[in-house]
Amino acid sequence: MISDAVCNILRGPLIRYTQDMCVHYGVPLTPGIDSGPIWNPQESKWDHALVSLPLTNYGKVILVPKLIVRSRLCYKSDEYYRYFILPQMQHEHLQARTSLVEVLQNGGERVTKKNLIKKYGKDKLSVVEQTVARPYIMDEYREQKKNSPSVPLSLDS
Repeated sequence: MISDAVCNILRGPLIRYTQDMCVHYGVPLTPGIDSGPIWNPQESKWDHALVSLPLTNYGKVILVPKLIVRSRLCYKSDEYYRYFILPQMQHEHLQARTSLVEVLQNGGERVTKKNLIKKYGKDKLSVVEQTVARPYIMDEYREQKKNSPSVPLSLDS
């Protein structure tokens, strides 16, 4: 759902990019093609327009610059949940001494990720619910991702 929303938000600039590249490389454009939803940030609403785009037997084509294409996703909900949210939840349960705290033979205490997942779930809705309760964790995840971005496709790809 997120990628669909992002694509729709970027659709307007990508259509302009496609038109520019087609003019530059002499690729024919077909007028009167439905753009699909285009986000209008000035009016905070979705627009539709008839635009000129390249057309194939499979339908319209919208190009994406290689500079913004990644071969792997940068943000992963399962990674975020396992390595950012669950450790915070473990800490919270240990501090609150909840029923999920296990006492080890050596006297130490722990809360397992497995038990947290059993109690709270691990689907995307669970990730959202736990993020809403702890929005600062998303900021930490974004900061970590900013410092280790995935690389774009090379021009040779």
